[in-house]
Amino acid sequence: MNQWTVITDEIRAQIRSAWGANFQVAKGRPRVPFESLPYAVITTENVTVVESGRTLRRRWRFEISGVFAYDESSDSEPLVFEKIDQLHQALQAYSEVSVPSVPGPFAGICDVWQVEEFGPIEEEVQDSWYGCRLVFSCESEVFS
Repeated sequence: MNQWTVITDEIRAQIRSAWGANFQVAKGRPRVPFESLPYAVITTENVTVVESGRTLRRRWRFEISGVFAYDESSDSEPLVFEKIDQLHQALQAYSEVSVPSVPGPFAGICDVWQVEEFGPIEEEVQDSWYGCRLVFSCESEVFS
């Protein structure tokens, strides 16, 4: 199994642990558009490679977009930041109070993983959904 598959499978698992076990998740644009909410889409923003001798260090960057049904009982931004916080806690490598056990997530192939950016996805006032986006990065090594 290649590194991209291992990493995106782990991101999918973390999305489901944060937002629900049956959460719909697509890796890239879904072949068939989702007909119901909620869902998430994982897209690969870019991969940079740094070569050092026989070692290649890959820096993976993913954007995760989550879209949820709007229940209209409150404003959208508190709902957005609650969802961001749930996923951020699932993806973050460590916090001030905890350090993950070894080997870490991502089948032990990645290190230096972190949430780099996050924020709401803008919607029209009359829309029946709300959304958020997170940019997540990690690094892996390949030996040649």
